[in-house]
Amino acid sequence: MSHGEPDFLFEAVANSLEAGANRIVIDYKRYQEFVDITVTDDGEGFSCDVFSKGVSTKGKNRGNGLFLLKEKALSCSIKRENSFTTLFYRMKLAESSPLSEVLPFIFSYADYEVAIEFVFCSEVLNERISSDALKVEFGTLSSVRALSALKKRFSMFDL
Repeated sequence: MSHGEPDFLFEAVANSLEAGANRIVIDYKRYQEFVDITVTDDGEGFSCDVFSKGVSTKGKNRGNGLFLLKEKALSCSIKRENSFTTLFYRMKLAESSPLSEVLPFIFSYADYEVAIEFVFCSEVLNERISSDALKVEFGTLSSVRALSALKKRFSMFDL
């Protein structure tokens, strides 16, 4: 990820995985000045104010990722409904990491019985990519060959 700062899309997916999610859907809507990102999962959810510094359901010395997200985001929210957790945040486009850097690593987690779907929308491009389809094409999503090919494929989102 870029400049040593946390990548909040990767952070959101990592939170989903740590919560035991088997299915993760990422909706990424790019506008001229900002992006709206929604991450929905079927993990176990949460029971506290996850946007507070140092508050975590995962143990000591944790709980900074969503706090930092709230500090940098133009807006953000989280809700639990019908066994699904949905995190929404809006970032300035200039502060979001290139998707070609983040998505290959996110999709590499699909090798571990997790289904991931990425939906990209902009004024010029609408694309839906599922880990199931990528597994058919590559077999494994965590090999160096697959990560390199995914980086090249996802570069279309960085325009």
